[in-house]
Amino acid sequence: ELPLPLPADSRVALRALRALRLEERIPGAPRGAIDDVYEDALEVARVWAEAVEDARARGDECGDGGIDACVVQVKLLTETMCPRLHVDHVAARAMCTIIGRGTEYVDDPGVLSKAASFTVASGGNALGDALKGAVERVATFREAREREVVLIKGTAWPGARRQDAILHRSPQVDGDGGEFRLGVK
Repeated sequence: ELPLPLPADSRVALRALRALRLEERIPGAPRGAIDDVYEDALEVARVWAEAVEDARARGDECGDGGIDACVVQVKLLTETMCPRLHVDHVAARAMCTIIGRGTEYVDDPGVLSKAASFTVASGGNALGDALKGAVERVATFREAREREVVLIKGTAWPGARRQDAILHRSPQVDGDGGEFRLGVK
């Protein structure tokens, strides 16, 4: 966990990230490669923190009671994590795939606005599998490139409406190859 605002001195933030102890989780990995992962994690955290600080500068409160830290996760994925189209019910996530295919997201806000109009009285989302399938056929998708940081705004983003959240999914993963993905939430 990194406090917000992030320390101006990158060395201080990197020391905090080293609590992840990646060198123990990935035995035999070259030290330089592990250092690069820590640097990438810090960059993802910076993108996320800048978005939070920009929202605060506009006077928006981020989430319930504000956000005072970010959680950094480094995962080796060997299977598809979230294959179905969905929105996140958080303020935002910043994600970066180091190796492999990146997050896929709908690059057509009009599609989500139409789909989000299908809500039930309880506040749930009636965007069922059939409608998601239709969205998949007509929507324009983008795929994040390796090492590209993507900020996915969720339903709890300051001032956002449900239909402002980004509809996205994890890419299909080759179970034999795996991929590194960094996530900051």
